[in-house]
Amino acid sequence: MKGVFRAELLRWRRSNGLILLVLAALFSMLSAVIAMLGGGVRWDSYLASVVLWATGAAQPAAALLMALVNQRDEKARWGGAQWRQTGAKVLLLTRFCVVVVAILLMNVCVVLPPLIAGSLAIGGDVPLGKFAALALVLTIGACTLLPIYDLISRRLGLIVPIIIAGLWMIVGVLCAEKTDWKIIPPAWPIRALLPLLGTHANGTGLADTDPLRFENPMPATLLTLAVNLLIVILVLGGVRLAGKLSQIMAASRAVAPAVTSSTESFRALPTDRPKRVETRPWRAQFLSFKRTPVFWVPFVGLFLQCSVWFTWRGFSNYTVAFFQLIVIPLEAALLGVLGWSCHAGALRITATHVQGVVVLTVMRMLALWMVDVFALLAGTVFLALAHVDGAVMLRTVLVGASLAWMLTTLGYWLAARWGEGVAYAVQGAGFVLGLITGSGAFGTMLWPVSPWAWAYEPTTIGWGPTIAVTVVCACTGGVILCLAIAASHRHMLA
Repeated sequence: MKGVFRAELLRWRRSNGLILLVLAALFSMLSAVIAMLGGGVRWDSYLASVVLWATGAAQPAAALLMALVNQRDEKARWGGAQWRQTGAKVLLLTRFCVVVVAILLMNVCVVLPPLIAGSLAIGGDVPLGKFAALALVLTIGACTLLPIYDLISRRLGLIVPIIIAGLWMIVGVLCAEKTDWKIIPPAWPIRALLPLLGTHANGTGLADTDPLRFENPMPATLLTLAVNLLIVILVLGGVRLAGKLSQIMAASRAVAPAVTSSTESFRALPTDRPKRVETRPWRAQFLSFKRTPVFWVPFVGLFLQCSVWFTWRGFSNYTVAFFQLIVIPLEAALLGVLGWSCHAGALRITATHVQGVVVLTVMRMLALWMVDVFALLAGTVFLALAHVDGAVMLRTVLVGASLAWMLTTLGYWLAARWGEGVAYAVQGAGFVLGLITGSGAFGTMLWPVSPWAWAYEPTTIGWGPTIAVTVVCACTGGVILCLAIAASHRHMLA
């Protein structure tokens, strides 16, 4: 057992999963700096700075970390562990334990920057116990569906576990303060965090006399821990049952069927060659999107925008902000990474049939950008239904198209150079940063810091910032395209 743990730890050296710890620390540092800029003189301000991570990124980050571990092991063919005298339950339990420790370290990296910032700004007695409890409860909540993420990521890749984790967290945030939260498992980890953070689930601070501030987080934490143990036991039991079934099936196939005739074993293969069908390169790019997540991303964005417009029909500002701050950057970020993941496996063979990797990468990026533009133009229909000013719509289209070009090339390059997990982590951190700095009290001051928020603030200021942002995004996207070509060429030679 000791050797299995040592082997699992050795696999983490130079792993993409370690980058998540750095990104989590950077994200928390930014939140702590914002709390200091806001003039925080109470520890509640620094504890509340963790709320975006706790209610928005903790669960997807754990899912991504688990999926990255499986992706790493799959590329290495599991390091030969499946052919050694080690049970599947031992390997699975070892992987879970090491990933849980990694998630704990990631949450420690999240709570340390607010702790240090508060010590520098406030001084005096430091509530170390509260910060330690916050890191522990964050870890327990993030590990709730860890075995489920493990099973799904092995079969469906990186994106599906992240989506499931996001939906789980959204349900928890929406139901954490309802009266029947005790019968809703996704609400338990969020409910346990609220007294420690001193905020509501939507991020607003709790009043000094609010009963939720004095609630004991232990019952919700114990419920979450019980669910964790139950899921682990069920998964390990399922692995054991699957192993016994495979042994039974192997025993039933032990006797080979007899060959009735020698002519059937040496029957001649057909000599007719299949007719070769030539497809134009541009048409092939768009045909390659069929039956892939790239095809569905624009339609999911339209569905979400339609839901927001229908829910808040009388508030056009909500429709505009949702489209500019969420739909445009999120679609562009996803299309870049998904475009690479659907294309990487066939890059070597397709590059030899087209005019080389340079032309192929440029065509791929332009095709993905056209999908972005289609989603952008379709989304403006809901802006028109919300009676948005025509000048604002035109500025949104200009900035949105150039921003989509830059973020799509960025996601494609990150995925080609460092892997899909790093690309998802960087794009996700940037997206959350755009939500923080793109609107609200810091919107007019900090929006240039985050390119993911550039579709919102410049379009509300005027034509000058709109044209400047459009030019910067277009030029930056061209530079990143050159990097993406180099990364694609590197991938072909690997």
